[in-house]
Amino acid sequence: MVTVNNKPYSFDSVETILDLLRRIGIEVPAICPDDRLLPASVWRLCLVKVNGMSRLRPAFSTLVFEDMEIETYTPEIESYRKAVLQWVARGYPYVGIAKNPQKELHKWFLFYGIGEMDGESA
Repeated sequence: MVTVNNKPYSFDSVETILDLLRRIGIEVPAICPDDRLLPASVWRLCLVKVNGMSRLRPAFSTLVFEDMEIETYTPEIESYRKAVLQWVARGYPYVGIAKNPQKELHKWFLFYGIGEMDGESA
Protein backbone atom coordinates (compact mmCIF):
# COMPACT_ATOMS: atom_id res chain seq x y z
CA MET A 1 0.00 0.00 0.00
CA VAL A 2 0.93 3.62 -0.56
CA THR A 3 -0.62 6.73 0.99
CA VAL A 4 -1.55 9.71 -1.16
CA ASN A 5 -2.87 12.81 0.59
CA ASN A 6 -3.59 10.69 3.68
CA LYS A 7 -5.59 8.01 1.81
CA PRO A 8 -4.34 4.45 1.18
CA TYR A 9 -4.06 3.01 -2.34
CA SER A 10 -2.68 -0.15 -3.90
CA PHE A 11 -0.03 0.22 -6.58
CA ASP A 12 1.72 -1.69 -9.34
CA SER A 13 5.36 -2.59 -8.74
CA VAL A 14 6.71 -0.60 -11.71
CA GLU A 15 4.35 2.36 -11.48
CA THR A 16 5.56 5.95 -11.26
CA ILE A 17 3.94 8.38 -8.86
CA LEU A 18 2.42 10.20 -11.85
CA ASP A 19 0.95 6.94 -13.21
CA LEU A 20 -0.55 6.21 -9.80
CA LEU A 21 -1.96 9.72 -9.42
CA ARG A 22 -3.58 9.59 -12.84
CA ARG A 23 -5.03 6.15 -12.13
CA ILE A 24 -6.62 7.29 -8.87
CA GLY A 25 -7.86 10.57 -10.34
CA ILE A 26 -5.48 13.07 -8.76
CA GLU A 27 -4.25 15.64 -11.23
CA VAL A 28 -0.93 17.45 -10.88
CA PRO A 29 0.76 19.65 -13.48
CA ALA A 30 2.68 17.36 -15.78
CA ILE A 31 3.33 18.85 -19.16
CA CYS A 32 6.44 16.93 -20.19
CA PRO A 33 5.32 13.28 -20.33
CA ASP A 34 5.60 11.91 -23.84
CA ASP A 35 5.47 8.15 -24.42
CA ARG A 36 7.98 8.56 -27.26
CA LEU A 37 10.70 9.88 -24.91
CA LEU A 38 12.52 8.72 -21.80
CA PRO A 39 11.56 10.55 -18.59
CA ALA A 40 13.47 13.84 -18.38
CA SER A 41 11.71 15.67 -15.52
CA VAL A 42 12.84 19.02 -16.88
CA TRP A 43 9.75 21.14 -16.19
CA ARG A 44 9.63 20.14 -12.52
CA LEU A 45 5.92 21.04 -12.24
CA CYS A 46 4.98 17.52 -11.22
CA LEU A 47 7.03 17.67 -8.01
CA VAL A 48 5.42 16.03 -4.99
CA LYS A 49 6.43 15.58 -1.38
CA VAL A 50 7.47 12.09 -0.37
CA ASN A 51 7.65 11.85 3.40
CA GLY A 52 11.11 10.84 4.56
CA MET A 53 12.86 12.37 1.54
CA SER A 54 14.65 15.68 1.94
CA ARG A 55 13.68 17.14 -1.45
CA LEU A 56 10.54 17.26 -3.55
CA ARG A 57 10.41 14.41 -6.08
CA PRO A 58 9.29 14.48 -9.74
CA ALA A 59 6.15 12.37 -9.99
CA PHE A 60 6.91 11.74 -13.66
CA SER A 61 10.02 9.67 -13.01
CA THR A 62 9.84 8.48 -9.38
CA LEU A 63 8.75 4.89 -8.87
CA VAL A 64 6.23 4.11 -6.14
CA PHE A 65 7.39 1.83 -3.32
CA GLU A 66 5.73 0.07 -0.39
CA ASP A 67 4.63 2.34 2.48
CA MET A 68 5.44 5.50 0.50
CA GLU A 69 3.60 8.58 1.77
CA ILE A 70 2.95 11.17 -0.94
CA GLU A 71 1.55 14.67 -0.69
CA THR A 72 0.54 16.35 -3.94
CA TYR A 73 -0.54 19.84 -2.87
CA THR A 74 1.29 21.61 -0.04
CA PRO A 75 1.94 25.35 0.29
CA GLU A 76 5.61 24.73 -0.62
CA ILE A 77 4.69 22.77 -3.77
CA GLU A 78 2.03 25.25 -4.84
CA SER A 79 4.37 28.21 -4.39
CA TYR A 80 7.06 26.44 -6.41
CA ARG A 81 4.68 25.46 -9.24
CA LYS A 82 3.29 28.98 -9.53
CA ALA A 83 6.80 30.50 -9.59
CA VAL A 84 7.90 28.13 -12.37
CA LEU A 85 4.79 28.89 -14.40
CA GLN A 86 5.22 32.63 -13.90
CA TRP A 87 8.78 32.33 -15.17
CA VAL A 88 7.65 30.30 -18.20
CA ALA A 89 4.82 32.79 -18.88
CA ARG A 90 7.14 35.80 -19.15
CA GLY A 91 6.60 37.09 -22.65
CA TYR A 92 4.10 34.32 -23.44
CA PRO A 93 1.22 35.63 -25.55
CA TYR A 94 -1.93 35.66 -23.42
CA VAL A 95 -4.05 35.60 -26.56
CA GLY A 96 -2.77 32.04 -27.14
CA ILE A 97 -3.90 30.99 -23.68
CA ALA A 98 -7.33 32.53 -24.16
CA LYS A 99 -7.68 31.01 -27.64
CA ASN A 100 -6.65 27.49 -26.59
CA PRO A 101 -7.36 27.11 -22.86
CA GLN A 102 -7.61 23.31 -23.20
CA LYS A 103 -3.88 22.93 -23.96
CA GLU A 104 -2.08 21.38 -21.02
CA LEU A 105 0.29 24.30 -20.38
CA HIS A 106 -2.51 26.85 -20.83
CA LYS A 107 -4.74 24.93 -18.44
CA TRP A 108 -2.10 25.23 -15.72
CA PHE A 109 -1.47 28.92 -16.43
CA LEU A 110 -5.19 29.50 -15.87
CA PHE A 111 -5.36 27.20 -12.82
CA TYR A 112 -2.61 29.19 -11.10
CA GLY A 113 -4.11 32.52 -12.18
CA ILE A 114 -1.27 33.46 -14.50
CA GLY A 115 -2.10 35.72 -17.39
CA GLU A 116 -3.47 39.04 -18.44
CA MET A 117 -6.37 38.84 -15.99
CA ASP A 118 -4.13 39.07 -12.91
CA GLY A 119 -1.67 41.60 -14.27
CA GLU A 120 1.04 39.10 -15.15
CA SER A 121 2.76 39.49 -18.50
CA ALA A 122 1.75 36.13 -19.86
